[in-house]
Amino acid sequence: MEFNALLTVSTTVITTLAWTIWSRTKSISFLIGIGFLYYWSLFGAWFIVADKLGGDSGMHYYNLERELFTIRLDGDYAWALVLYSVFIILVELVLLLLVKPEKFFTVRKAVPVELSHSRILVIAALAGVLSFLIVKGSIASAAALNVATYTGTRPETGDVSPLFTLHQVLDRIALVAAGLGFVVWFCGDNARLISGRSRRWTLIAYLLVLGGMFAFNFVLGDKSELLFAGLTGFLFYLANSTRPRILLVGSLAVVGVIGLGFVGLFRGVPLPSLYEAVKDVQLSDVVESLKYVALSNEAFAAHFSMYGAISFHVQPTWGSSFVSLALSVVPRVFWPGRPNDIYFYYADRVGAEPGRGYTLLHATGWYLNFGTMGVVLGALVLGWVWARSFNAYTSIRSSTPSWSYALRVVTPWTFVAYFPAIVRAGIEVYKGVALEAFLIPSAVIALAFVKVPVSRAKLRPKILPTKVLPRVLETEVEKDGTHGQ
Repeated sequence: MEFNALLTVSTTVITTLAWTIWSRTKSISFLIGIGFLYYWSLFGAWFIVADKLGGDSGMHYYNLERELFTIRLDGDYAWALVLYSVFIILVELVLLLLVKPEKFFTVRKAVPVELSHSRILVIAALAGVLSFLIVKGSIASAAALNVATYTGTRPETGDVSPLFTLHQVLDRIALVAAGLGFVVWFCGDNARLISGRSRRWTLIAYLLVLGGMFAFNFVLGDKSELLFAGLTGFLFYLANSTRPRILLVGSLAVVGVIGLGFVGLFRGVPLPSLYEAVKDVQLSDVVESLKYVALSNEAFAAHFSMYGAISFHVQPTWGSSFVSLALSVVPRVFWPGRPNDIYFYYADRVGAEPGRGYTLLHATGWYLNFGTMGVVLGALVLGWVWARSFNAYTSIRSSTPSWSYALRVVTPWTFVAYFPAIVRAGIEVYKGVALEAFLIPSAVIALAFVKVPVSRAKLRPKILPTKVLPRVLETEVEKDGTHGQ
């Protein structure tokens, strides 16, 4: 029963702090990010505790206990839950300390920067085509072997191209570029930060590119890329529109969640059978897709990691992740023997089944490097980066240089959208944060800018000194021929 009490207290504190942060900032991005942290850290614990106390939650995590280890309601599990709770609470406290309250926001109602729809569509289309060409052979091989495309295009289970990582980057560029461009079009005249001149073909082009990229990722079974692009677009719309259409956007979000559920449901279907499976979709399958999203096994795989590290007495590596992070600038295709990240150390120490990926939580990654103090340090770093990215956005001025403008406008939303990857990885994930969440999306937007931001100082009328004003008026009167009248 003390486990339920622990979860209840920690959940209450986390929820209260999350609501306080939202009250200060009025940004839903913080609720979403904290929700991600909670989902992969503590959400699964409720079901595990209920089952271990004699219940039957119906959740499917028992295969993880067979392949990894069995969780027992002992002191090690209690300590794991405490560390997860401390990690999330410390992140929230850092946000409360560093994020500027709403009354201090200085986002200017300036003339929005103009974005070229044709330019961003070209970027998205080229990236999408190149991404497809890289994995085209793997897709064909999976179809010939009558296996699921998701299985045939995974580095762990299929024969993939050495450029597979490049495929993932290009896929993300295509989705984010098209998604952000579509949001700018959707904002129309209500755009606050970035606008664009629309033509008759603009909407059709966006629908074709986005539809093609969704179909491509649906076949691949890649939920993470779709979630990243969709959530980025959703949060950016709320920031960019002066009059957000909440009901319409909320409806589109529900459709997006259903789409993600279908990707998960059908990712195990071989490509030759995929068309027939999709054709026979019924209303009950929509309900199943929502259940899949809400109750999938993803809430457990990473959750196991802290308990495994504690119960197997895994010793800290004292910073090996920083070595791996520094050396990751060299692509593995050029250095196959490059030091692995902390996950492989964890998998070896807990005896995980080879050839399978179980993931670990970000807090566990810090714990494996520095022990309990690592959890504290990791929370401080994550909270600081999050607060800095949001504060940079709220201090935007129209005179901000174009590259910095794009970085500040985009990164608070791409950072939160990247949370599913951050939460389920060690310290090494900060390479992905820098490249995939910060640099690449902002570079795409900056390249599509037609004009650099205009300083509001240039838009203000000049205020003349009072001694000069009478002479100016007198001159104007003489020009009008009304002098002396």
